[in-house]
Amino acid sequence: MNHTAYITACVEAIRAEGLVLCEVVIDDTAQRHASLGLELPAETEFEDLQAATARWDEHDGWSVTMVHPGGSTTVAHGQLLVPAPAVAAAWIALVLTAPAWIAPRPPALLADDSGGLDEELARYTPAGPVSAGREEDQA
Repeated sequence: MNHTAYITACVEAIRAEGLVLCEVVIDDTAQRHASLGLELPAETEFEDLQAATARWDEHDGWSVTMVHPGGSTTVAHGQLLVPAPAVAAAWIALVLTAPAWIAPRPPALLADDSGGLDEELARYTPAGPVSAGREEDQA
């Protein structure tokens, strides 16, 4: 199952959060992954933030890497491997604007009732997310 529809839904949710994307790369050559270059928000707790990239891959789920003069910091979402796009977008916005609210999390997992990654990704079609008949994922 291709992950393009899921990432596309996440891109739209990220834009709805008021974040601006300067680059979107969706690839599945070696593994399913995506890289979303983000314009830096006007309001952030990082005084020296130079760049930020949100990433998703089929093994680790979502993470955000922030580049600053001393190097870079990567924060992993953890929790679900394929969270609802609105959940992923809200988390990315929170990492960039209020990182003190982000607690360390365990590795990402598939939803408990999931049959696997392909089934989770199949919930998303090019037209948007398809209802799976369960409550929305939690942040």
